[in-house]
Amino acid sequence: MSEAYHQINVSTFRLRRRTPGSFLLVPCPKQGRSIRCQGQLEAAAAVILAACPLVVHIQEQPLSIWYTWRGGEGAVEIQLLDGPPVSPRRRQKGAGTSYIVPDFLVEMTDGSKRLVEVKPSDRLDRPIVQRKLAVGRLFAAQEGWTFHVVTEKGLYAGPLLDNVRLLNRYRQGRMDASVLRLRFATDDSQRPGSLPARPRPRTIQDFSEHQRQLLQRRWQALEPLTKLSGLPRDTDYALRCEDLRREGISCSARTLRRYFRAWHRAGKDRLALMPRGDRKGARGRPRRNSWLKRYPQVRQLVDEGTVESFFDGLNDQLSASLPGRTFRNWADRADYNPDDGPLLSYEALLEIVHIYLVDVYAIAKHPASETTRLEMWQESAAAHSPMLPAAADDGG
Repeated sequence: MSEAYHQINVSTFRLRRRTPGSFLLVPCPKQGRSIRCQGQLEAAAAVILAACPLVVHIQEQPLSIWYTWRGGEGAVEIQLLDGPPVSPRRRQKGAGTSYIVPDFLVEMTDGSKRLVEVKPSDRLDRPIVQRKLAVGRLFAAQEGWTFHVVTEKGLYAGPLLDNVRLLNRYRQGRMDASVLRLRFATDDSQRPGSLPARPRPRTIQDFSEHQRQLLQRRWQALEPLTKLSGLPRDTDYALRCEDLRREGISCSARTLRRYFRAWHRAGKDRLALMPRGDRKGARGRPRRNSWLKRYPQVRQLVDEGTVESFFDGLNDQLSASLPGRTFRNWADRADYNPDDGPLLSYEALLEIVHIYLVDVYAIAKHPASETTRLEMWQESAAAHSPMLPAAADDGG
């Protein structure tokens, strides 16, 4: 039985509908795939295992362990089987044949293997759970593995899980080297390009009459909240909004909260209630200080998002309508390997992209204009004639 189990390399993952919970994918960069988990608790364990440097390989639901059991609540006799029984299982009182599917089989850097079962702590005292854990413990000892039971008390204790999830957001981040030098520069001489001078502190004389009146109205709305003994709560903002509404002034709790944060962060300076610059954008900051204009290296980060958005629209508007199975649901895909038999060849993909550009993308309206993209291109070509090559085969 040991050799048969060691030859299993393919996951036995199946959607266990009898078990409540959601089905999640946890990225595992070291294996180049996602780990399929059932429930938030399994996903939390997979996140920590995938980030552990001592873990080499993780297999979810690695195998099915069949067993027979006999006994009552006091003592249960368990016998492992080589596989599923040939004859149909019969229901007997105090005895039966069943199987368990462990959650994870983890291989460590030292070559050892660990069988991991994830269970809520409030279910550990149930007789059926105790029986299943005993089966997993017995099978792990027979194979020379160690058996571990993980609960939410160990997963959610401390900041480890939150920190790992925070770092996972940037695991595939790419950035230009000049942007990194800009971010970690120690002085202005190491920064690419020249930086604009810092704005001087503002005074009330810098404001126009209209701005002074606006500042006075904002301060009158915020002033009662600044006199509280501590930081305002949600109820304080709501009560202040009601008072202002009785006075005929329309102001939301969100706006009051933003005013208070700006005033508090500026060292309780009421001038912070007026944003710098006359043009709207980024909480009142002028657009001339945009990073995209000051540092063109950052533009590539925005361009990547534009390309991803284009192909996302291509997939939703065109590819999803093609006949055949596209495996949009990861559960239907199972262990299908797209390299063995791709549904779409590279030549067919190029043809689809060309059709999409001509028949869909070009005739769609531009988000920033009332005309279509084709009309905008035609107007631009009429104003600025494109430089065509001398011959059709000339690529220069």
